[in-house]
Amino acid sequence: MNILYIECFSKLNVFRLPFQFSTFLKIILFLSSFTLHLPLLAKENCQRVNNTPIEIRDFFIKDFTMRTFIIQTEAKDPETLKSFVEFEVEEGGRSSEPKEDKGQRVDYPKLTVYINDIPFEDITRSYNTIRSETTELKWEVKPSRDFDSKDVCVLIKSESGKILDRFPYKIPASMNEPGQQPLVLDIHPKGGTIGDTITMKVQNPGKDLDKIVVYILKPKQEQEGYVYLDKEKCALFPFYLSEEKITNKTSYHEIKFTLSNYLANRCGFDTEKYNLFEKMFGKDISIKLSINARPSKIEKLTILNESWKGFAVTMGALITLLFLGILAYFSKKINFFPDILLDPETNSFSLANFQSFLWTLVLMGSYFYIAVCQGLILGNPELPEFNFSLIGLLGVSYGGMIAANYVDKRKKHMVIKKDKPELRDLIFDPSGGIDMARMQLFGFNLICLLLYIYYLLKANPLNGLPSIPETLHTLLGTSQAGYIGSQAVTQMITPNPDAEKEKTEEEKPVEEVKKKKK
Repeated sequence: MNILYIECFSKLNVFRLPFQFSTFLKIILFLSSFTLHLPLLAKENCQRVNNTPIEIRDFFIKDFTMRTFIIQTEAKDPETLKSFVEFEVEEGGRSSEPKEDKGQRVDYPKLTVYINDIPFEDITRSYNTIRSETTELKWEVKPSRDFDSKDVCVLIKSESGKILDRFPYKIPASMNEPGQQPLVLDIHPKGGTIGDTITMKVQNPGKDLDKIVVYILKPKQEQEGYVYLDKEKCALFPFYLSEEKITNKTSYHEIKFTLSNYLANRCGFDTEKYNLFEKMFGKDISIKLSINARPSKIEKLTILNESWKGFAVTMGALITLLFLGILAYFSKKINFFPDILLDPETNSFSLANFQSFLWTLVLMGSYFYIAVCQGLILGNPELPEFNFSLIGLLGVSYGGMIAANYVDKRKKHMVIKKDKPELRDLIFDPSGGIDMARMQLFGFNLICLLLYIYYLLKANPLNGLPSIPETLHTLLGTSQAGYIGSQAVTQMITPNPDAEKEKTEEEKPVEEVKKKKK
């Protein structure tokens, strides 16, 4: 048998004690097995309690930042639940009977929550309301001191110290490393009606869509006594998580969720019950994105009534009319439109001026409409974007007007209309016939204007101005080119009326001579 000598040190000398090697090996193996099986032993000891009057239904981390947890219990019947809670004091003394209509708030539960023998503190005013048929009690708790365990055993004890139930729980990763916390970069749009989709640009959303929650918070007036002022009223769950995107060297993911009917049914945002002010401007709510129990900052979202568009359209139209009123004031006449459309060189209405003015007025009114929606109603401090495709459209329109005027100036022989200018000048040529180049330009611009206004009113203005398709740009550009080309060709083939007159005067004496000879 091998003998192991262990050196022992004292103050005076060093001496050796004989120790049997097999015995030493057994002790090491025993200690190792005991250490390795500690989690298993803890899990085996965390068995649920049978036939308990109140059991733990769920337990989970709510907020790693505040180190708060949520525990959900359920009693076997409403009367049993009442025996485990103390209701808030009312006038005339303490009441333990919940009101039949709105229920009654809990002052404190007669239960204590533990994790691995560490007592938890209750968060005041975090309890759900107890109604006559309620058997569930849900509230927030916070540990009295820090703990590092991941696999834990949750216990609830009565006031006498009796264990009523146990619940095994594994605390998830806390995402406490630098740069791991969720950060909301933008929300678009910042409001909408029931059924609209909201998109959030987020950094560090994780890879599991099921761990992403958008909490709707209670108004501050409903959180009296709640210390954190971020108590959830209800929750929405996103339906989409994008791959990583990079814009301007900033990486982010998109999260999409819907303002579903759940908001009206469960969260109490019934837009049909809005007052007049709320029907025009909506109702602001606070939301908080939480990813794996890591919350983001609190954001604002506006829930709108279905009739809000009518108010926005009216405001946009009034601002446009105000602009026209300013033009009328400076021109000192109510009907100043002939001055805008008139081409003084020909004493007729200009088609190029007509289409440029219409597009300017429509796009100006559209931008006023979008600005009212995003600025006045949603309170967005940033100016709304003006669509690049619309800038291109204005370029085509004004480019055509400048080119048409240039071609007209180059004409050596201008046909001046003697009659009063009329709207038919937009389509008919000076001789009274229909000009096909004018007609097609007038028709395409008018149809595109009407379609743009229709889709502007149909689309969601909170997403900005609708775009003009590239093919429509090409069509309008081709139409402008055809009109300008027609004007240029007309210049080349139009005879000089003065030359014809001179020729007539020169030929007149010859004809008179011939008559005399006869």
